[in-house]
Amino acid sequence: QLQNCQTDEFVSVHALAADTRALWIIGSAGWCSACRQYLPQVFNLMNTIEPTQARLMIVVGEDGAYAQPTTGFCRRYAEHYGLPDASNFYIDHNGVSSFSTLFTYLNLYSNDGAFGLPWNAVVSGGDAPVYEYSDGSGQAQTLVDVLREVAGLPIQ
Repeated sequence: QLQNCQTDEFVSVHALAADTRALWIIGSAGWCSACRQYLPQVFNLMNTIEPTQARLMIVVGEDGAYAQPTTGFCRRYAEHYGLPDASNFYIDHNGVSSFSTLFTYLNLYSNDGAFGLPWNAVVSGGDAPVYEYSDGSGQAQTLVDVLREVAGLPIQ
């Protein structure tokens, strides 16, 4: 379970995926300069998509100082992108290591053993979510391919 930055509640990926066709998970951190360029594009795309098609989950593993993020930091991180609230942002840090929950359940590493941010994954929605995609996994499909197929998104 991951802590929601808006409500402080702990929520499971299964619960988030239950009422949507696809859950798009993006790993991010306060220090990630590539994330600052990537996330606005994602938010613009998501503004055109119904939540029943795809839901976005931004997972923040570290603050700007490479430390455990607080919900306060996470809310400010969402505000930085001009978002009205941080309901799509979640903290994944167990006090010792960042992305501890994601590392437990998902393969975050690429074929060469590297891990970088922003990191994308897609989980199909419904009663029995299935892990469909991970950046760098070596699968033939791209992120866009999987989002089109699983969520029916009209993206190029």
